[in-house]
Amino acid sequence: MQQCEANHQDCHQTSPLQAPTRLIEVSSIGEPLAARLHVSAQNSGNYLALSYCWGGPQRHALIGSKVSEYCISLPYSELPNTILDSFEVTRQLKYRYIWIDSLCMIQDDREDMLRELPKMNLIYRNADQTISVACASSCDEGFLKSRHNGLYRVPLPRLQPINERAWTLQESLLARRLLIFPGSGVYWKCDTICQSDTSSKPQSWEFQSHEYFYPAMLGEAWSRAVEGYSMRHLSFEGDKLAAISAIAANMSILFRCGYLAGLWRDDLVNGLAWEIYRSPEMPAIVHRTQSYQAPSWSWASITGPISFPEQHRRAIHKPAAEIELCDTSLVSERLPYGAVSAGTLIIRGYVNEVMIGSTENTMTTILDITLAQPTKTYMRLNLDDPSDQKLNTFLLLILFSESGIAVPKKTKAGLVLTKSSDENAVHRRVGWFDSFNESGPLAGDQWSQRVVTII
Repeated sequence: MQQCEANHQDCHQTSPLQAPTRLIEVSSIGEPLAARLHVSAQNSGNYLALSYCWGGPQRHALIGSKVSEYCISLPYSELPNTILDSFEVTRQLKYRYIWIDSLCMIQDDREDMLRELPKMNLIYRNADQTISVACASSCDEGFLKSRHNGLYRVPLPRLQPINERAWTLQESLLARRLLIFPGSGVYWKCDTICQSDTSSKPQSWEFQSHEYFYPAMLGEAWSRAVEGYSMRHLSFEGDKLAAISAIAANMSILFRCGYLAGLWRDDLVNGLAWEIYRSPEMPAIVHRTQSYQAPSWSWASITGPISFPEQHRRAIHKPAAEIELCDTSLVSERLPYGAVSAGTLIIRGYVNEVMIGSTENTMTTILDITLAQPTKTYMRLNLDDPSDQKLNTFLLLILFSESGIAVPKKTKAGLVLTKSSDENAVHRRVGWFDSFNESGPLAGDQWSQRVVTII
């Protein structure tokens, strides 16, 4: 920590620090073990933050009726082991304060959550260090006594529980400094180096903080964050956009445009180009969220891993569609990067209505429905939800092709749509396609330009 403050220019905090609304004040070494809720208001100060897996409901989480009681004293001996261990680390590092989400935000007060959630990016960025409990899947486990081999984005033998929780991605990416407890040893990570307590040789850190992104890299940086986020799990699907909102708030400084259900207004065509990530090593367990979380054109409408295939083909493919309108309705205007209640996309591009035949070796047969004796060709079809396999007629809309916005030739890729059950003039997204054919039902002269509305 001292070396980082003295020698790491990239890690210096240039803006004045502001403490969160509430912190937990911990007794010092030599004093009786105790902690209490400290209302910090606008006072500046140094503090730690905790990143950990809840592992279920928090029995002693802060609720409105306990604020006064907790300001006097927390029920110390009844608290989960991970929280007690974090208090001990706070003492040993000679800090007085630590921020813990379950104890510093009033969990049953919607107004308080609306005030505090937008501050998450600053809370983790302004903390002197963030204690990352990588090894524990539940807050009852603790981390100072358990010892298991594992990894937390560092070269150790296996994945850690914290890498499976969606909320902890933004906590790790936004923290200026991480003190990581993977179960075997301790790791230090800052914006400059990563180093273990058993090695005297620091390692470079693979993830660059947002200050290093060039404008041309912004879309790719966001796509990488979303891909990593989609691999993780949420206890409540209603947190789909909220749990990545702090990263979005941080990156909005560089994007400088509107944020629409997980996509950026100035990068919409690229943002629409996502698909379900499937591999033989990791079969995807994917489905549409059971309750409404986002419009069908947003990756946030899906539970499961996704990828952005066009990020790797920009040298070949060019955007082939134009956005005419895109709008979303926020659940709360106070959470501009949070949940939405509706969204509409109006897009102009080349479309083709096709009938789906059989699928062999990931390639799907496409039939020409305009002919009495259907001809066929092939394309790669990746449906978002297995339940959509019962559909056999789709509208394909090209987002990218070799010829750009001209008449499509050769390779092309885009959205797979179907008519919405609510309104035939409106469509919803059901998948992604790739085609490499110049003849048959997918030939260039089979496509026509059209304006399509997608919800």
